Amino acid sequence: MTNGWYLIASPLDKAFVPSTENGFLNNTYDLYRFNQSAELEWENWKSHVDNDDHYHFDLEPGKGYLYANSGNVTLMFCGTPYSGNGTVNLEYSTVNQNENMHGMNLIGNPFATAATIDKPFFRMNEGGTALTAQVEAGNTVAAMEGVFVQATQEGQTALFTQVNNRGGEKSEVPMINVNLIRNRGEVLSNAIVRFDNGETLGAFSLREDDSKLYIPQNGKDYAIACVGRDSVHTVSTAEIPVNFKAMQNSEYTITVNPENLEMNYLHLIDNLTGADLDVLASPNYTFFAKSTDYTSRFKLVFMANNANLDGKKNDDFAFTINGHLIVTGEGTLQIVDMMGRVLVSKQLSTTNSQLPTADFRLGVYVLRLINGEEVKTQKIVVK
Repeated sequence: MTNGWYLIASPLDKAFVPSTENGFLNNTYDLYRFNQSAELEWENWKSHVDNDDHYHFDLEPGKGYLYANSGNVTLMFCGTPYSGNGTVNLEYSTVNQNENMHGMNLIGNPFATAATIDKPFFRMNEGGTALTAQVEAGNTVAAMEGVFVQATQEGQTALFTQVNNRGGEKSEVPMINVNLIRNRGEVLSNAIVRFDNGETLGAFSLREDDSKLYIPQNGKDYAIACVGRDSVHTVSTAEIPVNFKAMQNSEYTITVNPENLEMNYLHLIDNLTGADLDVLASPNYTFFAKSTDYTSRFKLVFMANNANLDGKKNDDFAFTINGHLIVTGEGTLQIVDMMGRVLVSKQLSTTNSQLPTADFRLGVYVLRLINGEEVKTQKIVVK
């Protein structure tokens, strides 16, 4: 392997001891195991002490480890190949204060060949800089590769199944992949919306300073979220929020790719700028983001049925967040109550304006944005 970070796993039947002879401890190296039942979840091989005051730890079958080396090295696993059934026990703990780490397990493919896994998982990207979410079918875990999976309760397991010579079966689950790209084309983060009743996967990253995408649902953040198969057959449009947190002021690119999903209408909406991208025609959207931007930056608007599509256009130009009404667009903004009274008439000279919602009583209002002969209307709830 070349220098950089990797998630690795042992393909041996018994615990394996890293050494200079098998390449692990050459050059400048680092080796960690992940223990989500401890407050300090990363345990370093160089400094770890167990209950018997022994330093270091061995690499156990079915477990994954984070490894890095300053040079190009060949890691050699010497011993009897794994002969078990591929079942790996998962731990579930809420000791760590970071809710997104609850139930996270760093496990590894125990076989000496590629295998599939029966749970959604995170794997390290090619550059060793970030974790990307994967669904369980059609995405194989390589031999000696570690992955992150999430337990949602005690007593759960993950099952690895060796891939036959024809390779793994391609997933038939309809889904939308949203990838965040920066710099040299590396995927920094991704979020997946799957249209079935499969398992979800909580948002998670190796470093807190990583910019990330996630799907908010019911007060939690997900890297893989399920919305139900029936949602793609609705006649009226459906919306899915896609939150984005930029930790560095930079230019980013989002790519949206539907898989096994027949759609006539799929748009990515930038709530901050008002940009409306037809991702079926052009899947890439490049934008600049600052660390102070709203996290509720994007949403996906989709429709699978041909009905009512002709001339359909997303006209939403405002949303509420953190006690403010955010309006994207220029012109005269009118805020009208349900009695038809114009409560506010304000000229907006910039494409992004903020008004405090504390100035309004709780309730439903109609917004009008008038720019010459163009009039946009939108109903909004202040709560």
